[in-house]
Amino acid sequence: MTERDSKQSYAPFIGRGPIQVTFEGGYVQALAYVEKRAEQLEAQAADTAAGATAKRAGELAVKAREAVAAIKSDITEAANPKYAFVFSAAFMHNVKGVKRSAELKGKAAPSFAGHQAEDAWVTGFTESFADAEKLAPGRIAEAEKKHAAALAADDKPEAKKQQNVIAHQKRLQALLPSLKRGARIKAAIYQRAYKVLTKKVAAGTPATPPPDAAPPALAEPTPAPAPAEPTPATTPAPEPAPARRPQRVLVDVHVIKTEEWTGADEVYVRITGPGGTATTQIHALNDGERFTFALPATALGDGTKPVTVDVFDEDWPDADDLIVRMQWQPSSGPITNKVSYDEADYRVTVRPG
Repeated sequence: MTERDSKQSYAPFIGRGPIQVTFEGGYVQALAYVEKRAEQLEAQAADTAAGATAKRAGELAVKAREAVAAIKSDITEAANPKYAFVFSAAFMHNVKGVKRSAELKGKAAPSFAGHQAEDAWVTGFTESFADAEKLAPGRIAEAEKKHAAALAADDKPEAKKQQNVIAHQKRLQALLPSLKRGARIKAAIYQRAYKVLTKKVAAGTPATPPPDAAPPALAEPTPAPAPAEPTPATTPAPEPAPARRPQRVLVDVHVIKTEEWTGADEVYVRITGPGGTATTQIHALNDGERFTFALPATALGDGTKPVTVDVFDEDWPDADDLIVRMQWQPSSGPITNKVSYDEADYRVTVRPG
């Protein structure tokens, strides 16, 4: 998982990892993301009420810290399979690759041409490799004219600027054939994986009822024979049934409009109540998409007091964006929000599960 040409100008920070991270700045940003994620996981691990979720967060935090320490000590450890996937995933999150990848849903054969959802986040291109290669000679010729004019006018800053344009375009000319070959390989791998995984999903999709359908165990029981009617004088007054805490909390999120204009939002839900805090994993959702998050009911306490339900879009390095906040009384049944924040538009329903 190491770039084959170790004599690049950006060495020793050559490409490493399954999605290769290059340049010193790329390494620094990826490591900073892993460190930030470790802090978040450590905070989740400190929530003792979260049980198994907290334990798992603690285990992941240890792995994240270990990866950061190893790569800081020796950058070649970024290619070690033990750390490489964490390192590359951090890079992918940092450059919005995770958000952009949601745009590939249902696409069987993206081209990996350099400027679309499948690879623009890693290439930085705003035009296709083919267009960049075709336009490079003309751009070099134009920059050479401007460079000559700047030298004649003794305009050193402009001359330097055009010299940089010429050098950049020539580097691109040398690099683009390799980028195009790599694009063909990536496209072939993607198409093969899509074909295989689509078959597996089709063959293994369980026939489960929709979230709102009652499971068989909750079917109406056969009523028992009615007891003999007691004498009116001895009939006790019925007592109200005590409130029962649900076994879990379901949060249905329908993203009508994302907060991120560049692609899918990375959505997660947090419940805070008398029993502590519970937080879901992140799920990428784009415009028009829905997902039901399931949380343990531990945060509800005994279920008699209201809790706060927050829906976030993960954002790094800035603070995560709060999109929806609701107060929910578990005994009152489902509720749906009326307001979304941060220019997003979500429809969120909280219900007992």
